[in-house]
This record gives sequence, C-alpha cells and structure tokens, in this order.
Amino acid sequence: MQLKNICFLLFSLSVFLRPAISYGQPKATPIHWGQLHTEILTDSLAQQAVYLLQNGMKYAVNDWYNKVKGYGNQTDTYLDFKGNTEHYIRPVSHMAFSLATALRFHIYDERITGVPISEARDITVKLISSLAYRHKACLGEKEGWGNLWQSAWWASQTAFAAWLLWDELDDVTRSRIYDMTVYEANRFLNYNIPYYKDISGKVIYKGDSKSEENAWNSDLLVLATVMFPQHPNAATWHQRALELQLSAYASPSDINSRKKINGIRLKDFLQGSNMEENGTIINHGIVHVDYMVAFMQNAINVLPYALTGEKAKRVSLFNGNRIYNALNNLSFDGQTMYVRNEKGEAICRMFFPEGNDWGTGRQSNYWLMDVIAHCFGLDKGMKPTAADWMRVRGKEMIRMQQRNTNGAYYQSKNENSFASREEFLLAEITFGYLFLWADMNNYIHFSNSGGF
Repeated sequence: MQLKNICFLLFSLSVFLRPAISYGQPKATPIHWGQLHTEILTDSLAQQAVYLLQNGMKYAVNDWYNKVKGYGNQTDTYLDFKGNTEHYIRPVSHMAFSLATALRFHIYDERITGVPISEARDITVKLISSLAYRHKACLGEKEGWGNLWQSAWWASQTAFAAWLLWDELDDVTRSRIYDMTVYEANRFLNYNIPYYKDISGKVIYKGDSKSEENAWNSDLLVLATVMFPQHPNAATWHQRALELQLSAYASPSDINSRKKINGIRLKDFLQGSNMEENGTIINHGIVHVDYMVAFMQNAINVLPYALTGEKAKRVSLFNGNRIYNALNNLSFDGQTMYVRNEKGEAICRMFFPEGNDWGTGRQSNYWLMDVIAHCFGLDKGMKPTAADWMRVRGKEMIRMQQRNTNGAYYQSKNENSFASREEFLLAEITFGYLFLWADMNNYIHFSNSGGF
C-alpha cells in the first residue's frame, strides 16, 4: 500500500509541478475535410446564424483584436494576455474557436470584415499558438494558465480551434496543443464528481448546482479522447467524460433508476443529483434559466464525433428533453419561462421565475438550446416548435446586432453583465451553426454502448 501511495504521489507531482511531456510528435485524429460538405448552409434557420457570424467576425478581427484587446500593437511572437485567469483567457479561446470555424466552413467574408482571409487566418493562428504557449504545460505552473475551476473549458475551445486548423499550425504549436490537452485531461483521472444534492436529497452546495461545471469539464475529456485516442490515458478520459455528462443533469429520481446509458446503470453510479425533479437548475441561489440552457455544454460533445464520422454518445443528451419541456411548459403562477403571445405563438421575451442576475438582454443561449432541441427532437409534440423559437430569437439577435456598425452585439452591461459577453455570444452562435451543419448533412449518429 505504501508503494502505491508513493507512485500516486509521484504521478501527481509529474502532472502539476512541471510542464507536460509529449509522447513524441502528436498525431491528432484527422478530419477528412474532402469527405465533408462544408459549403455555407442555405436553410433559412441557418442563414440567421450565418448573418450573425459574418458580422460578428467584423468585430472580432477589427475592434476586438485591435482596440478592445490591443493585440494588433503587440510585436512579440506570442500575444501577452496580461493575465492567466478567466477573463484574460476565456474570451480569447472563444474568439479563436469562432474564427477557426468561420474560416474552415467558409463563413468568413472579407467583403464584410474589410480584413483579407489570409490576415484573419494569421490572427486566428496567433490566438491559438499564444494560448498553447502560455498554458502551464508549456510555461510551467507559476507563469502559465490552467489547472483552474474552468480552465478545462478554455482548453477545449482552444484545442477545438486548433483541430479545425490543424494543417495551418506548425509542429511546435501542435505539440503544445497536445501537451495542454493532456495536462487538462489528466486532472480528471482521479476526480471526485460533485453533486448539488447527495443521495438522501441533502443539499451539499447551497444554491450552486454543479451541472454546468461537470458538463464543461466533460467537453475537454471528449475532445481529448477523440483527438488523441492513442494516448495511454484515453480510455480513462472517455469513462470520466461519460460519468461527468451523466452526473451533470441527473435528477433525484434518476438515482434509483435501473436505466443503463452508455454502459453505466444509473442506480449503480449516481451519488447525488444536479437537476431538480421538475427540470429546473438551482444556481446563484435561484431557479436560474441560464443554467438550464447551459445544457449545451453536454450536447456539444456530439460535434467531435460528427467531424470524424464516429457515433456520438447517447449520454450527451441525457435529460435534455426534461429541461426543454420545463422551459416550454412548467408553469409559475400561470407563466412559463418561454413566453408566448396571446395567440400562443413564440416570442423572444423570456420569463425569469426568480430573476436573472446576468441581465435580461441575452438571446443566444436560449437560441442555442432551441437549436439543440430542433436537431435532436427534444421538442417532440410541442407547440410552438423549437424551430419557431429559433426564428423569433434569431430575428431579435439580428436586430440587436444591427444597432452597432462594428459587428458588436451588446450596448450595455444591463443587457448582459458577463465580462466576456461578446466573445461567448459568438461561440454560442458558432456551436449553433455546427449543430445545424451536422444535422442537415446527417452527420450525427448515436451509440448507447459504453466502449471506448
């Protein structure tokens, strides 16, 4: 037993006290772009996303890059983000992901941005390479970013962006992306999954469901598994990803369920719940609509599989139908969270049962939940349909973006107080477009097996 403890201690020190060591030149799972249809979608629902992204790219490569962040004035090989915590790193990872997708899927339009595609590609590669360089896996524990409460999410965005433009990256950057991804994934090898409530129903984290946290941590693990399946820890990453997704939106009744999802029987695994029985999520001490639609963090795990032609895991949609039903039909003194007009038609206004401390001007997160419901049939039998909600929200988002000539979306913190609001909005729209792309091209298929 002492020898095992010593070995575990040495492993822990190797992960956290020095930069990660590559297993030679990394070989990411190839995305065979020649076999995928990447032309711009012409469907009316997708065209709303295209419009928003094309104008958002104008903001990204002009005002955001040069004025807001001041990166255009930096002359060093790697950008200085001026810090290594959330709002120094997270917004850059969102922008890198959104730009990489816009470039790879031919959405980026230099006639709209005024910046040539070649320059936009250079900006995107510089964002990616700088994020990889400044991670702890490269700079070390003291100077680098990473090993934080949300850093797996930032790393997954960075790795996804890099994967989309893998052929544009040099070998050094590829190696650093690999090291960053491995470092963050290895944090979860012996991870104790947190729950809002324990098996008996006792609240463990008052007012703070761990649903979103578990889901975003799974994103990095899924991507690490799909990108680098030859790594010796890949099978363990895969299992942890399944477990985190299952726990993220588990309800109290699921704890005793004999249902089996991707090889995991709920009653044999779950040690608590993170979702209320009625499909709501408690966060910031309230019934929080924004954390209900954070279900997107689980659902986006289907996208890496769509890119490689593999079957996604059924667990990524676990309880999504219950959440969407609650948004549409759960009544609070006669009022539902999704608001209808007097004719029962979808409108973009939201009802917040106990308020919303992020502001009431957000639409993209609800729109993305509608996209997910539309693509995966979570709105079965519902009127209005998810597509109906998408249309009215898309129209409102276009209206809000058109208020600004530079491609930005928001006009004040009152609309959305989140510090990285512009960057996160573009990432959400980007994910929505990718869902629509994968769905319309029939690239999404599911497996309920537990195998790696």
